Amino acid sequence: MDNIDLKLLAVFDGIYKTGNISLAAESLGIGQPAVSMSLRRLREHFNDPLFVRTSGGMAPTSLAEDLKPYVAQTLALLHTTLDYRARFDPATSERTFRVCMSDIGQVTALPALLEVIKRDAPSIRIEITPVSEHTPKLLESGEVDLAVGFMTKLDAGFYQQKLLDERFVCIARAGHARIGRTLSLRQFQEELHMVVSSSGTSDELIDRMLQTHNIQRTVAVRVPNFAGVTANIENTDYLVIVPERLGMFLQKGWDIKVLPLPFEAVSYQVMQHWHERHAREPGNRWLRTVMAGIFQQPS
Repeated sequence: MDNIDLKLLAVFDGIYKTGNISLAAESLGIGQPAVSMSLRRLREHFNDPLFVRTSGGMAPTSLAEDLKPYVAQTLALLHTTLDYRARFDPATSERTFRVCMSDIGQVTALPALLEVIKRDAPSIRIEITPVSEHTPKLLESGEVDLAVGFMTKLDAGFYQQKLLDERFVCIARAGHARIGRTLSLRQFQEELHMVVSSSGTSDELIDRMLQTHNIQRTVAVRVPNFAGVTANIENTDYLVIVPERLGMFLQKGWDIKVLPLPFEAVSYQVMQHWHERHAREPGNRWLRTVMAGIFQQPS
């Protein structure tokens, strides 16, 4: 097998179809000596003449007749393999996409993604899992197609695209007893705070921001995700630091007001992340394009 070149099969096929070495060479776009040399190699390998001269041209031997369907199948499979291009049509695809997304993204971005799916890709399914320390490995293995949110410490081989620049604000219930339309530094430090401590959020950035400004806050409640914020902030006087996009979203549907922080708020970038292995895959590219478009829309 080490001495067999796949091009020899094309020569075999050419001679079989034309019954003539010169015509076979012409159809293959190579010289007649190259065809003769290839036929010699095939004869040596199969220990059979394969094609013999007759009054009607080069006629196949019985072994060549036996080989013909296998050669045809092999060449057809080779052409199919070399011509293969992955295709993806969202309108007809029944694919399931798996996306790692923070709970903030599930509130602010997922509804818009589902609208696009409903309109443009009705048979596509979406599975959402939280962003965690396992997300990079899931992206690399292909178990997850895309990750959206704030992630750090990614190794080589990962791609990322900025979706938006984000900053922090403070939210409180609209009828807070002691805070009106503005928030002073004194009020920020005197009031009780609710803190979100979940993997994949920007909690680490918030702590670093407060340490930079040497600001203390009194934490009264810790919740694992932002669902705990929306369920409780309307009925308490707690303050909560949240990303501005989330704050503006909550203000539209809940009895909540958004307040600028009384100190310089750090900004950060929300990214979508994927692995190099799947960068050119058409379905993955479509999903990334849709996600980028969602974040370009006004919140």
